[in-house]
Amino acid sequence: MPDFNLPTFDLPEIDLDDVTKAVKDIAYVAIGFGVLTAQRVQVQRREFAQQAQDLTKDLPEQLNAQIAEVRDNIDRITGEATAQLEKLSGALDDQIKLVEERLTELESRIDALLDELAARLPDQAAELIGQARDAARDAREQVRTLVGRAA
Repeated sequence: MPDFNLPTFDLPEIDLDDVTKAVKDIAYVAIGFGVLTAQRVQVQRREFAQQAQDLTKDLPEQLNAQIAEVRDNIDRITGEATAQLEKLSGALDDQIKLVEERLTELESRIDALLDELAARLPDQAAELIGQARDAARDAREQVRTLVGRAA
């Protein structure tokens, strides 16, 4: 077998205590970084929790304010609607009174014409016209009573 001359290397002496110390130092540094990271995460979690609490703290007040605003709007709209209905009711009452006045005038004219006609007719015919007028007057009163109740 051929003889190879391999170079020899002088290995430095390694002190086991130095290696152990270096490994311990690396472990302590790693643990220290882990602890610092955990603390930082915990601080951020607390800050987030505080921000969430601050946001939700004002939520009931905001909801109450919005509810109050909605109630105010409903009250305003209801008031406006009531005012419009009262105005419409007043206008309708005025129109009903006007119609009643005109009907009363028309009835007076018809009564005057029927009086003239009855004066020209024989007594029996005049009596029939009088009975028809009484029946018509009763019917008109019944209609007015029904309309008055409905209003």
